[in-house]
Amino acid sequence: MKSSKQRIAMSLFQFLAASLMTSIVGAADLSVKIDSLKPDKGLVRVGLFNAAADFPKKQLQGEAMDVKQGVVTVVFKNLPAGTYAVSAFQDVNDNKKLDTNAFGKPNEPYGFSRDAHGMFGPPSFEDAAFSVKEGVNAIEFKLK
Repeated sequence: MKSSKQRIAMSLFQFLAASLMTSIVGAADLSVKIDSLKPDKGLVRVGLFNAAADFPKKQLQGEAMDVKQGVVTVVFKNLPAGTYAVSAFQDVNDNKKLDTNAFGKPNEPYGFSRDAHGMFGPPSFEDAAFSVKEGVNAIEFKLK
């Protein structure tokens, strides 16, 4: 007969194993390709968002990749299926921020998923949003 501690440990192990399997089974990967990058230098910083209230300031996840031959591809792994938006900018001088002029207009290339754009600022989350389904997903856009 198992002791009380052994039963608790076994139950905890089974719960953790089931939780891990559930998160893996419903997982999605999102590949984000950004091409036609000029100049062919610096990093492209890519932010992933899943809420309108956070877009485009508070990213859910972020990645930075070196520009090579005018193209960058980042992959966000193990995402839950849902609605997301992406913002990106080419950090040409690698100072970890989007440089702007005195009026707030970006001096470095930037862009959003679905090639969304706003009139006097960033687009809305809804304009940049797309669906991610279980499995492999891919989007592509250009920076301006």
